[in-house]
Amino acid sequence: MNQERMFQIINYDPEADMSYSKEDINEAILMAISALEKQIPKKPIITSWSPAKCPSCGMGLSESLGDGYYKHLYGLEICNCGQKLSWDEM
Repeated sequence: MNQERMFQIINYDPEADMSYSKEDINEAILMAISALEKQIPKKPIITSWSPAKCPSCGMGLSESLGDGYYKHLYGLEICNCGQKLSWDEM
């Protein structure tokens, strides 16, 4: 399901002559929940000798320095997947 279809279902207009299946409604709700969850900032996953990773998609959030160390991208506020990041207390 694409975002446009999700918005049509979520913004249901009872006067419009459209009906949606239970499966379509459930999928639209799950998509909306997933999008809302990404608005809650989460801490990147950081382990020794590894790049920081997005807690939602696992994308690397660090640059390799070439010597086994990584420079974490502390200024990055949002991952490419849309997850808001919180680097506080790291």
